[in-house]
Amino acid sequence: MAQNDGAAPCSEEGERVFERMKALVGEAAQAMRRTTDGYLEGQKGEAAKRLLGLAEALKECTRAFEQSGNEGAARCAESVCVRLEEAASLLHQRHWRELAADSGNFARREPALYLLSALALGFLGGAFLLASADRPASGREPEAEGSRAPARGSSAGAKATESGGGNGAALEAARKS
Repeated sequence: MAQNDGAAPCSEEGERVFERMKALVGEAAQAMRRTTDGYLEGQKGEAAKRLLGLAEALKECTRAFEQSGNEGAARCAESVCVRLEEAASLLHQRHWRELAADSGNFARREPALYLLSALALGFLGGAFLLASADRPASGREPEAEGSRAPARGSSAGAKATESGGGNGAALEAARKS
């Protein structure tokens, strides 16, 4: 029985396609890595700017403490300000991969402290997010609970308008209806 010589060209073609696909996947992975690096470096720079802004605000508090004669609070605020500036400088100088490796090393050396730090940062981050979510985008002050005008056509809206239209009147009208 004769062997099929047509199998060799098919396997060679399959290998060429496979190698080409492998090269394309490698190129795509490199492009994703570069994009991710750029994004993370940008975020790192943004975090450093925010830390510097926080340090500047804390310097103003330090001056206010000094002017009011509260030297202990001024020294404490100045110490925190110096730490914030150091952290911002560290963020500027180091690559994000180095920072991630340092964080992992710290987590292995001091797991309890690492978890407590992560928890504290999570609470602070959540508080900042909640505080910023309360502010409307238009720059106006957030409305007090229950001070929003009732929907058009509701009896509470009509009663509030008849009784003077103030926030207290609207609440009272809504309670009565």
